[in-house]
Amino acid sequence: MIAAPVRADLWSSGNLLTPAERREEIRLKEARLEALMVARGLDGILLTKARNHAWLLAGSRTWIVGAQAESPVWLLLARGSTGTVAVPSGSAQAGKRYLVASNMEGPRLMAEEGLRGLGWTERRYPWFGGAGGTQDPRRRIVDDVMPRAKLGCDGPVAGTEDIGADLSRIRFPLTATEMRRMRWLGGRSGAAVAAVCREIAPGMRETEIGNLLAAKLAREGLSPTVILVGVDGRLESFRHLVPTDEKLKRLALVNLCAEKWGLVVAVSRLVHFGPLPADLAARMQACATVDATYLRGARPGSTFGGILAEGAEAYAAMGWAEEWRNHHQGGSIGYLERESLLVPDSAETVVEGMALAFNPTLPGVKIEDTILVGPHGPEIMTRVEGWPVRRVVLDGAIWELPDILVRPAGAGSR
Repeated sequence: MIAAPVRADLWSSGNLLTPAERREEIRLKEARLEALMVARGLDGILLTKARNHAWLLAGSRTWIVGAQAESPVWLLLARGSTGTVAVPSGSAQAGKRYLVASNMEGPRLMAEEGLRGLGWTERRYPWFGGAGGTQDPRRRIVDDVMPRAKLGCDGPVAGTEDIGADLSRIRFPLTATEMRRMRWLGGRSGAAVAAVCREIAPGMRETEIGNLLAAKLAREGLSPTVILVGVDGRLESFRHLVPTDEKLKRLALVNLCAEKWGLVVAVSRLVHFGPLPADLAARMQACATVDATYLRGARPGSTFGGILAEGAEAYAAMGWAEEWRNHHQGGSIGYLERESLLVPDSAETVVEGMALAFNPTLPGVKIEDTILVGPHGPEIMTRVEGWPVRRVVLDGAIWELPDILVRPAGAGSR
């Protein structure tokens, strides 16, 4: 058998941070997991989902099938990894980190993703070891290395406690290096959507527009997790516009969620061919007013329920009192397309360093950007220079929100 040369620097290639920065980011996240274990009285945490792996390991990819939330490997972290908290008496595995993987997956992750150098121990089983069996071989390994342990888990693994909601909470605030990656991802995602809106033409099918966007993302090394495209009358009728063979005439919405390093950003833009109808412009102004209301509310200490209530009042003031009920209004975003949603009476609290993506909609219009909550207000990470803006004044402050791009009627028509 001929072995391919192994490069230990594959993880860091293009990852925007140095190995030392990666180790520090992981240390901070392990400390958050330690605090969670102490609070929940857990001996360890078992992570089965790919995005949670990417979060903990600062961008590592453990998944094979992109459409599946679960990874083929498990990460098991025993309490005591930071050495700053007490561990249960008699715990021989204190501080241990285990990669539980088949012989197909483990070697690559230990070598190319650098897990060996980060202190992880591989526990391997043959890829066929669980075929036709009654128990997942990964679970057998977990029981072997940490017998009778009280474990928290992000998935439905028997005998563990569900900590999925806890993980979404402790992901914020983002670390400085995560913010760096999100800004990079937001800028390129926003630019890709803007470029598509400037290139499409009447006569193109929604599916063609979506494929054009996917191609631009591929050139940047980004993966689309959501591509929605809607044109003309479909925009009036539906909010989640899965691309069809409908052909563009005048109005198109291009909506994207893009992923890299496990992080996700969301952005939507509109383009219209020919003069903008007055009623469409009025709806866009109303949508922008709601969006500005949400952005104004995105300050540390605000609750998700309170932000939604202010948005609902803005909808009503613009003559669309019940419109917020027709589509979710967004929420926190990071390693999921939405970590938590704005829902009535939610006590979820905004913190500095949280990423948010609001998406107010009205028939035919939508605004969506990914923002970072800073000490002096929101930073819009998906904003692109040169895109038209619509101004909204709230409490004397001027908010500039993305407007509908107006292009000449028939430009590039097929």
